[in-house]
Amino acid sequence: MSSKYHPGHGQREKRSGGGGPSRRGFARPDDSADAPRTGPLILEERTTESTSGPPVDEQLKVFNNPYASLNIQQQRIRLPITKNRGHILYMCEKYRTVIIVGETGCGKSTQVPQFLLEAGWAADGRQIAITQPRRVAVVTLATRVAEEKDCILGHDVGYTVRFDDVSDKDTKVKFMTDGLLLREILADPLLSKYSIIMIDEAHERSCNTDILLGLLRKIMQVRNDLRIIVSSATLDAELFKDFFEMNETRNPDKDTAGIISVEGRTHPVSIHHTKTSVPDYCQSTVDTVINIHKHEMPGDILVFLTGQDEVEDVSEKLREEARSLRNVDKLWVVPCYGALPEATAVIRAPRIRFKNLGSSYSNPILEVFDPDPTVPRS
Repeated sequence: MSSKYHPGHGQREKRSGGGGPSRRGFARPDDSADAPRTGPLILEERTTESTSGPPVDEQLKVFNNPYASLNIQQQRIRLPITKNRGHILYMCEKYRTVIIVGETGCGKSTQVPQFLLEAGWAADGRQIAITQPRRVAVVTLATRVAEEKDCILGHDVGYTVRFDDVSDKDTKVKFMTDGLLLREILADPLLSKYSIIMIDEAHERSCNTDILLGLLRKIMQVRNDLRIIVSSATLDAELFKDFFEMNETRNPDKDTAGIISVEGRTHPVSIHHTKTSVPDYCQSTVDTVINIHKHEMPGDILVFLTGQDEVEDVSEKLREEARSLRNVDKLWVVPCYGALPEATAVIRAPRIRFKNLGSSYSNPILEVFDPDPTVPRS
């Protein structure tokens, strides 16, 4: 009994051959509309018959995360990249290099490794590698994916950063920095232990990332079974496609690289600039944060600075300013950067939710970070 294939349903074609664990090939996805999702949760805009009340724009404003009360699997289903699952797996079967241009918030960094694991890319004993330019991102993503897969971090899902290896010989999905993968190439020039390698945040074009991409291009000339995924939110896809393309003919059926674009899920952002330049932007940052904390609505504040020294300097100044504040909410300053020993503990801590309890105060969180590599450069 057969059923019609639909992209995203995960139906696969069985390949004939010998026994033992093997990957299953995905059928070519069609372009039919996605099947409607059903369930008790409806997150659609609702209109009312009454014409009284605030305008529609004000009625539809959302000030919280509607998915916060859902379990992890329900949150995964609602990520924008989920409906492209079949297309991504099919392209990994057809092309040797896949360029994923996914907007911020689509879920590419956490979901694509799980798609590959579920499709059997680690069934033959080899591993799935995902590289990140920063160690904080490595630990964060590995922890999140292990939580979504309901496994202990370091078993099926692990990570490797400098001076910290949370993985074993049975690890199937391994997150690491691009520098660590370069070190592995010194010992294993063909990276024979990996079946597929995903280079995330490739747009940053750091020295390690560019060297790694060049070496992977050479490794692919020897290993026909190796697959490469290059993903980013702000990426010149055609440039990377031309770099990895090995088809020297004009026949498009022989192309070895393909591009897929995934929509994202972002929140509206208002941008405000200072009218004049400031002599010390660190001190101006402190003054701005205190002003927001004293006069704006309760909430959280994110501050992005250029490095560890500035993060520690601004954090200390904010703590001093917070001690002298009166008749305002308390301020919790949380610095975060790659070399911070406590960074792992902060990342693994459960999300803290604060509620406005009338006259009682809440504790806004101020997080001071290194710059995020996914912020597009102008």
